[in-house]
Amino acid sequence: MAQFTDVLYLVVTLAVLGGSVTAILLIVNRVSEFKTTTKEKLKSRGYNVSDSGVSVKTSKRLDHEGYVDATQRNFIKAFNASSFGTPGAGTSSTSKNAEKAPESKPSVRFS
Repeated sequence: MAQFTDVLYLVVTLAVLGGSVTAILLIVNRVSEFKTTTKEKLKSRGYNVSDSGVSVKTSKRLDHEGYVDATQRNFIKAFNASSFGTPGAGTSSTSKNAEKAPESKPSVRFS
C-alpha cells in the first residue's frame, strides 16, 4: 500500500508537469496572437507578409520614360560621387610611392 508521502509526491509531480504544459500552451498562444496582430498592422501599412515572402503596396506608378530617367539620374549621381579616377583613389595617405596625377574630376553628361 502506498504511503501518504508517495501520494503527496505524485500530486506535486503531476501539478508541476501540468503547470509546465499549461505555461507552454499559454506562451505558444501569445506568440501566435502577437504574430497575427503584427501581420495585420503591417498589412494596414502596405506590407503583406505571407509564407512565400513580403509584398509591398505602392501608390506611385512610373511609366517607362520616368523609370529610365530616374535610373539614369541616380546612376549619374552615384558616378559623380565616386572616387574612381581621382587622385589618391585606392591608395592610403601614408603611401610613400604614390604618384601625383593631374587633378581633374570626371563628370558624365547625357543629352
